[in-house]
Amino acid sequence: VLNNGATVLENEFDDQILEEAGLDAVQRSQVEEIGIQSYLVVPLRVSDRIIGTLSVGGAIGARPYGQDDLDLAERIADRAGVAIHNAIQFTQRTKIAKVLQRSLLPAGFPNIAGCQMAGTYRSAGEGLDVGGDFYDVFQIDSSRFGIAIGDVSGKGHEAAAITALTRHTIRAAAVTISNPHEVLLAANEVLLGQATESRFCTAAFGIATVRKPGHLSLRFANAGHLPPLVARLDGTIEPIESSGVLLGMFPDASFEDVSVEMKPGEVFLLYTDGLTDVMINGEFLGDDWLRAELASVRERSVGEIVRTIEERVTRSGSVLVDDVAVLAVKTVGGSA
Repeated sequence: VLNNGATVLENEFDDQILEEAGLDAVQRSQVEEIGIQSYLVVPLRVSDRIIGTLSVGGAIGARPYGQDDLDLAERIADRAGVAIHNAIQFTQRTKIAKVLQRSLLPAGFPNIAGCQMAGTYRSAGEGLDVGGDFYDVFQIDSSRFGIAIGDVSGKGHEAAAITALTRHTIRAAAVTISNPHEVLLAANEVLLGQATESRFCTAAFGIATVRKPGHLSLRFANAGHLPPLVARLDGTIEPIESSGVLLGMFPDASFEDVSVEMKPGEVFLLYTDGLTDVMINGEFLGDDWLRAELASVRERSVGEIVRTIEERVTRSGSVLVDDVAVLAVKTVGGSA
């Protein structure tokens, strides 16, 4: 049936058929135990391809199969073939989307003395489309590293292409450009050169310098992204405001560098708007919730901080209306 697509209807089941079926000892024993007398086999088709077969066996003493049974099996097989094909396509597409999504995020974090780092990503969809949220941390030289987060509008392969382009442009520019706002200008110029209608990107980028263990000097610029938060030692949550427009929209864009000093035990948190747009009981979590949550967990390890925030947005009853990316850097060691 697999080879030629011809249906089979037989009301005699003998040892010769068992031999030709190529069953192993266990399978043959099971068939003999059931006591099959009649059987039918029909192909599972998708368009003009055969992707499998549907086999039905009738026990000894049961009514023999006839043409009506064969017609019914063929109708079931037609529907089953399409359903199985769709399930296979769904699984393959989901796997591809997950692999592509992972490629847009760092495989790991650089080992920076006096710093802990953690990040997470959650998709709001069913896993079929790649989201446009990303974060990144990368070493620039022995004492400096780059920190980036961004959110490309939309989903799918076009959004993924813009995400990859933005992330890698920032990485490449940061090697030779020492000012964050100029790195964003370079990314803006590259995105403007792409023929991508209605595609834009918010982003935030900073260059952190380790002055001594646990002490960071961070220069930071923002391209229309949500302001990062710094959890200070006294529990104060400080938003880091910096002016700047969306990437890929305006040829005369401008961005502003701001400076942030961090002492041991302080936390720098970047996130995309999907985090505060999570809905619980019909209401957005909002900025106030995030600031209160960060203040309450700031003394924990950076991994626990990110995990706690992630658990909050994925617990029962919460609804993700947009993808969520979170990146945290905590200074450790040394003295304040």
